Amino acid sequence: IRHIRLRTVRLDTLYLLTVQLDTVLLRTV
Repeated sequence: IRHIRLRTVRLDTLYLLTVQLDTVLLRTV
């Protein structure tokens, strides 16, 4: 269960990073 939890958290962080990158790209463009 702990391993799965860490995995979900990792996915969340990746999602947040992608969203931030998208916002930055939109701002530059």
